[in-house]
Amino acid sequence: MTYDAIRSGCVIFYPYLWRREAQDGETSGRKDRRTAVAARLPRADGRDALILFPITTVAPGRGQL
Repeated sequence: MTYDAIRSGCVIFYPYLWRREAQDGETSGRKDRRTAVAARLPRADGRDALILFPITTVAPGRGQL
């Protein structure tokens, strides 16, 4: 799938960077993960922003959204 074909509701593979990984200094996801595209929003600079949610089998821990 090309970037231009990505729409809200699509499931894509994306190297999702978990918050704990970012806090540990990592800068990119460890592997491609199934990720739901919640929305594709136009930005003033002409580049669209994607709002992504990881698809996981692990329930969030206490205090996690």
